[in-house]
Amino acid sequence: LTQLSEDTFTDTPSQHDTEVEPGTFSYGSTIVSAFQVARIYSGGGADVGFSTSTDGGTTWTNGYLPGITIYEGGTNSAASDAAVAYDALHGVWLISTLPIGNNTSVAVSRSTDGIHWGNPVTVTGSASADKNWIVCDSTATSKYYGHCYSEWDNTNDGDLIQMSTSTDGGQTWGPALSTAASDYGIGGVPLVKPNGKVIVPISGFNGDVIAFSSTNGGKSWTKAVNVASDISH
Repeated sequence: LTQLSEDTFTDTPSQHDTEVEPGTFSYGSTIVSAFQVARIYSGGGADVGFSTSTDGGTTWTNGYLPGITIYEGGTNSAASDAAVAYDALHGVWLISTLPIGNNTSVAVSRSTDGIHWGNPVTVTGSASADKNWIVCDSTATSKYYGHCYSEWDNTNDGDLIQMSTSTDGGQTWGPALSTAASDYGIGGVPLVKPNGKVIVPISGFNGDVIAFSSTNGGKSWTKAVNVASDISH
């Protein structure tokens, strides 16, 4: 095993020597991993850290995302739920996070090399968001090549599922959209097929795994359909 990072924060709210909930994505020989650093008992960490390899995992460079929490030049008390994507059309890496402050928003940090990161771009700031995820359409033959899709659920509205789309490498994001039936769920993981169709499997609240989709580049989302029942203990 190769150690990629270490908690170097010393703040009082955190449980130190902790790095949890990693999300990782690779494209070509570059691998970007992101994770909570310095876990805080009430939720999130002192910041989201990253560790990036540009040589297929042989060597790694690590650091912290700037501008999110008070510990790295931001205004939020914590950050959580890192997810990583790559937009091949615009040549940009994206890390989706949940900045935790007066509310829990969704933000995206951008980088052209996976090592130097800009301040976060807000995807949504007016909701109590949870369990975000992100994916980009990086198939050059797709009609929606370069579209990136952010997913989360709004806990203030019973975990209403929300989607937002960016067409400019994560610099700006469209409005938060619900599915055609205003479905509810948590923990969605959007995936893009080579033809540009986006499919989002997600946990429903009736003991089911459900899924919904978009065939128009995120302009609208279908009603969720049942995938299978799950067993929970």
